[in-house]
Amino acid sequence: LQSAARDARAGNWRWRPSTDLEREIRLRLLPRRDRQPLLGVLTWDRGLHVPQAHSESMHRFRAVFESALDPMLLADDAGCYVDANPAACEAFGCSAEEFRRLHITDLLPRGREVWQAAWTSFLARARDEGRTVLRTRTGAERVFDYRAVANIQPGLHLSTLRDVTDLARTTASLVEREQQFRSLADHVPDPTFVLGLEGQEIGTILYLNHAAEDAYGYRRDELLEIGRAHV
Repeated sequence: LQSAARDARAGNWRWRPSTDLEREIRLRLLPRRDRQPLLGVLTWDRGLHVPQAHSESMHRFRAVFESALDPMLLADDAGCYVDANPAACEAFGCSAEEFRRLHITDLLPRGREVWQAAWTSFLARARDEGRTVLRTRTGAERVFDYRAVANIQPGLHLSTLRDVTDLARTTASLVEREQQFRSLADHVPDPTFVLGLEGQEIGTILYLNHAAEDAYGYRRDELLEIGRAHV
């Protein structure tokens, strides 16, 4: 490093101190007007610390990380993003370098006030999965199923996402239509049933209206517990 500083001119330089570091150290050399030695400012290029013994497995991980079709994100203990694969960059409209300037809460359209408790809980459990809403660079909100694993390397946490926005919208639409149907059916004066027609639900009462309760003398929950229609 000293020889590099002697020979280098002022500017931004990179130096790789050993093969144990996946990322390089950035060296910025600043000129001194009093002809004293150059002033060097070292900053770490945030990335993965990879022990020599695990370098091969890390190379395999990087290959999977870069080629995965689903978004994958790496964050540190503080919740700052360390890296993002190309699928994540495409999904959110951010470059990997832009991701490195973001915190997890920057993608949350809501729920920031409870994020710290959820993050602490995740680090303690080491794994988590579920569904969440995240915001892209344009401000659009997308629905993602996620799986997260803590400490794939000490202080490094991996999240894998799958965009299910269209599926979530379809499901919400079906639920809304079912609610509309039930609201209408509850006001029909004649007994009305919905029976299962496929698989294990064949003949099973899935829904009945108030008129059916009155006609057969059973409460709705009692008829549903019967399991199969005997009416």
